[in-house]
Amino acid sequence: MLRRTVVLLAVQSVAVSISLAAAIYVRLRLLSAEFDVDLFTAALPILLPIKLAVFAMSGSYRRWWYHSHPLDLFRMYGVNVVATCAAAAGIWLWVGSEFPRAIYLLDLALCFMLCVLVRYADQLAIGPRAPAVNRSETIQNGHPYPLWIPNLLLALTASLSLLSIVLVGAVYHFATRLPQLDDLSATDRQTLVQKASQIAPTGFQPFPAAGPLLFYRLTPETHYDRMMNDSFTANDLGFRTAPTAKPPSVKRIVVVGDSWTFGQGVHYDETFPHQLEKMLNRNNNMWQVYDLAMPGWNTANEIAALRTFFSQLNPDIVVFCPTSNDIDDSLDVWNGHLVTNGFVSQAGFRHSYFYETRWIKVFGALQREVDRLKELGVPSFVYFLAEWRKLAPYYAKLSGFNAPYTVVPTKYIEKPYRLSTAIDPGAHATPEGNQLIAAYLYNALLNMRLTTGTEPLPPNDPVSFPGNTFNQHEVEAEFRSRSVGGSDLIPLSEELMGKQALFSVEAPAASRTVIVELALIDNPGLYPLTVNIGLESPEQFSITKTFSHFSPEPQRIELTKPVSLDKYSFVDVHVSADHVFANGSTPVSMKRPKIRVAN
Repeated sequence: MLRRTVVLLAVQSVAVSISLAAAIYVRLRLLSAEFDVDLFTAALPILLPIKLAVFAMSGSYRRWWYHSHPLDLFRMYGVNVVATCAAAAGIWLWVGSEFPRAIYLLDLALCFMLCVLVRYADQLAIGPRAPAVNRSETIQNGHPYPLWIPNLLLALTASLSLLSIVLVGAVYHFATRLPQLDDLSATDRQTLVQKASQIAPTGFQPFPAAGPLLFYRLTPETHYDRMMNDSFTANDLGFRTAPTAKPPSVKRIVVVGDSWTFGQGVHYDETFPHQLEKMLNRNNNMWQVYDLAMPGWNTANEIAALRTFFSQLNPDIVVFCPTSNDIDDSLDVWNGHLVTNGFVSQAGFRHSYFYETRWIKVFGALQREVDRLKELGVPSFVYFLAEWRKLAPYYAKLSGFNAPYTVVPTKYIEKPYRLSTAIDPGAHATPEGNQLIAAYLYNALLNMRLTTGTEPLPPNDPVSFPGNTFNQHEVEAEFRSRSVGGSDLIPLSEELMGKQALFSVEAPAASRTVIVELALIDNPGLYPLTVNIGLESPEQFSITKTFSHFSPEPQRIELTKPVSLDKYSFVDVHVSADHVFANGSTPVSMKRPKIRVAN
């Protein structure tokens, strides 16, 4: 008896472990996610002993476990319900409420099925010792049947019934689940774009076939009239440049960038990529400069487009031209409107941990792409354009960036080489400014011996490759003079916050406390409302507070500023709510929080 109990205990332990693993797997696969080992290892040490204890107290190791009767199935089901509820309470206490609740239901169904199968296997093994049933109940067509037959039928009936319930639930989920972009093939993605384009004005076109790094382009082979102060026809890939087919005996330089590389506000033949092409071909050299750029692109978009069209472009040289607003998290544009992955926050330079880590990621992405091109035998370098001035070496040193790069001279991007806002709201480079930018790039290519020529072109400013050498005082002065204004890094509508917001406040090194005052909204449907307030820092310190009801008084929350933020001039505070209500078409969770720092 003891030996059988030990064996049954071990088998049930395996069954409980398998049912939990299968429940986690099924739940995450319904969300198109991978199996979470951490979730399994966190729950199993709590769930296993609780379930085994409930099984033991229910008498599952005694003789009632041997018999076959429909009532036994109800008894086993009740034992599993109690065991699952007890295990759920234990997980909620030790793991937390974030454990997916659907796993409990899946685990209950799967564990019940496995227990039925274990029961049947146990009965089959001890069948000869089981008590006999009434002969009148065991005769069918005049022949007795073994005891395991009703056990098997009961086990199969219960298992198939519960399996049907799980399958029906899964089918319902997939039938009603909205398709995700990752679910679609490249062909389906393009079909989706074409259908969407039919109901939207001609303009920017998303290109989801690129994979997780999205970008956008113009509609291929479409004429644009008076768009950004120019009329032109987009080429076969949707760019304002030469046809993609590479002519024989031509060396191609692909210049990748945003609105400055696109040449916003000037005609195509006045852009610096096209002027560079004319400079390179002064002595009958066969060069072509392909302008792979779109207004509003950031570094992620630029790299995604280059990788997507690389085989068609077949470049001999690649030049990346990031500007000072390419830090944005946006990955898509729909007809000129910036659509973000996560949240919008102002681009530019701010001396804070949040901005610094974002720029380090940008430099890391550029470094990886330069290294990838080098492995493919394609030389490349980075040409930092507008507004970088003295800051590129600073971020290069922080990120360990060692790819070759140069920075456009500041005087080329200042007046009188900037368009008036009446012509171009973005005040991009004039035709003369584009010519200076092109000449400097020509000289840089010559300096790196990537192209051949006689002598540098005027104005003949010496090309500098600064690496990671910079003057600390100049960097500090840059941050003081050019830091982004305003504290709301995520734009707020009518002083109302949605599900999340990001704020930046000036914080002297001596300040130690960040004070956040939340202004709640009198809407009963909002409560209970859980709010998380975190400081963007290496420690990612945060405080979570739940409000059970509305309170008209400001809710004051204090956070201790980590010492790691003392070297920065600004502190970025991330505020998020667990849910919102619809105020017209605007999601709202609370009024704009007030944030300040104190010593």
